[in-house]
Amino acid sequence: MDSENFSPGQLPVDGIYVINMERRSDRWESFQSAWCDVLPWDRVVRFSASEGVHLAGFGERPWFR
Repeated sequence: MDSENFSPGQLPVDGIYVINMERRSDRWESFQSAWCDVLPWDRVVRFSASEGVHLAGFGERPWFR
C-alpha cells in the first residue's frame, strides 16, 4: 500500500498494535516521532513487552534446549 495516496492519519487500518519494553522508552519515542504524521493515533495501542528471562519456565525443557 502506498501511503502517499492517503492524507496524514487517514490510513485505512482497523488497529495498530505496538509491542515495546518498558525499559526501552527511547524506542517508543522514536517510533512515535517517525510515524507521527502517518498513523491514525486513535487506533494505536501500545503493549508492554515481557522480559523473557523473567517468565516461568525460562531455560527449561521443552521450550529451551
